[in-house]
Amino acid sequence: MAEMITPEMNALEKKCVSQVIGQKCVRCHIGDDRSFFLGFGEIVTLKSRLVEAQHATWEIGTYYDSWRIVKSGEIICGRQDAVDSVQELRQTVSRVSWGNCCAIRQLTRFDVRIEFGNDLAVDILATTSEDDEVLHIFCPEKMVVTFSLAHGWVAGRSDTAWKNPATVC
Repeated sequence: MAEMITPEMNALEKKCVSQVIGQKCVRCHIGDDRSFFLGFGEIVTLKSRLVEAQHATWEIGTYYDSWRIVKSGEIICGRQDAVDSVQELRQTVSRVSWGNCCAIRQLTRFDVRIEFGNDLAVDILATTSEDDEVLHIFCPEKMVVTFSLAHGWVAGRSDTAWKNPATVC
């Protein structure tokens, strides 16, 4: 059964995040800085004045924190793997059969797991004491949900500045 176990979310945050459940993972990207992004739903092209980029309808990612991909209880790869280049991580990830998201759960007050129906999971692990986001979920209609240690789960518009993330909703 698809589920979302995130006890500290309000109704708007739950609504935004629950839309990812059941969606197929159509994109996985590891940045040159080892940032990590998963895309769900349909591939869309986003255009700005400066750039045109491929993304998915929903994008879950982390810029700075650690991540690992786990299959059947074994770590396939992770941000801190000792490799000669990020390209090696990208090659490993390109062989993963992602499938559909079946759960998003908060493992601890610091860490979040995205689960797939084929005994596959991605863990996003908070590894700093900074107030910055641990992960973000970009959603349709310019909504974004973030999780940080300082503010927990917060939803708001992705096209406007947040004065105080704790009071966005």
